Amino acid sequence: MPDREIESCFIYYKNFNIDFYGLMNAGVLQYVSNNHYEWKRKKTSLVEYFDWIGDNGFSIPDGFWGHIAKVFTIKGKPTTGTRLSNLKYKQKNRIKLDSNDFKEIKKIVEKHRKKVQNAEEAHNRINNIHKMIHDYFDMPENEQKFPETINNLLDRLRGEFKKVDK
Repeated sequence: MPDREIESCFIYYKNFNIDFYGLMNAGVLQYVSNNHYEWKRKKTSLVEYFDWIGDNGFSIPDGFWGHIAKVFTIKGKPTTGTRLSNLKYKQKNRIKLDSNDFKEIKKIVEKHRKKVQNAEEAHNRINNIHKMIHDYFDMPENEQKFPETINNLLDRLRGEFKKVDK
């Protein structure tokens, strides 16, 4: 198990490792000390967020809320797993829409995830282009000069650049 609880959050809660920098940049999270972060919104939105990214299908040591309670403070006050669990239970029993804070957080996170996805796709396209060019220069020199070989490479490169235009 990781020494730092924040690392446990990255491991046990899917997407938190992606969302983390988006939440930090948007001011939802603020670094406090080595292993503590201030959740700058209401406690309800913390519960809603982790409930949303939620269950990863396996048991989490210290319970679902244990690591969260150890890492995050709200208004400078520590949270406990029991309080977060009770708040989640109350939220589930109410027929209520998501809180305004959570709606805003969800928009921030979805926008950040889209940026990350676009960056990963661009990285993959660059790798594909690099591989195509590398494969071309790995061919015997006489094959490199065949018009079919050159046209095939250019067609494949155009295909990668068309993906960028979409």
